[in-house]
Amino acid sequence: MLAGLSASMASMLLASFATAGVNGVWLWILRLRVFSLYATSNEAILRRTKYVDLNAFFTILLGGNSVARGIATVATAAAFSILAWAWLRTRHPSHEVQRYLWAATLTWTLMINIYVPAYDTILLVPAAALLARSLAGSGKRQQTALQIWLIALWLVPWLTQSWADYLRLQILTLALAGLGYWTLTLARAYSSSPLTVPRERFNARSQLQDAVGQR
Repeated sequence: MLAGLSASMASMLLASFATAGVNGVWLWILRLRVFSLYATSNEAILRRTKYVDLNAFFTILLGGNSVARGIATVATAAAFSILAWAWLRTRHPSHEVQRYLWAATLTWTLMINIYVPAYDTILLVPAAALLARSLAGSGKRQQTALQIWLIALWLVPWLTQSWADYLRLQILTLALAGLGYWTLTLARAYSSSPLTVPRERFNARSQLQDAVGQR
């Protein structure tokens, strides 16, 4: 994965230099720096109601002041630490646990980034696919919970900007936080359950028993 990412980045960088030149790439870097200043400053330059990251969430809720930025920084660091701890505590996770962790990471990445517009929540599609794959053979209760989450994630974007404009509350950010936390609880419950057997080990054991039975 890292090799593929590095190769893709190198190819895009070479293509950028070939088409835009050194000056064009430098101007693009300057534009990114300016936009990052817009996103992290207290000035009302960006329309925060169109963003779902924690920085925008607390700016909308508490106003553009140092208190809001401090709380957003602490909340972002806490979410990042929780994700890092979830990955570190499962050094050899099964495929199911890996899917849960990747789904939670995709979901919370939308919150802990510097600025994330609402249309970038398309990243929830692969997260939902990973959850559906892992919960395919689970109980009815968990599958129903996933269906409720999917319905909520379909309805919330229709209301999130109006709520942010008039109620000063970005409900899509809350939905992201809730879905990520629920996914992490699934990963923790699956990895810590003594009754859970990874599918790879179960399939290998079944094949071994069949081979012994044939002999």
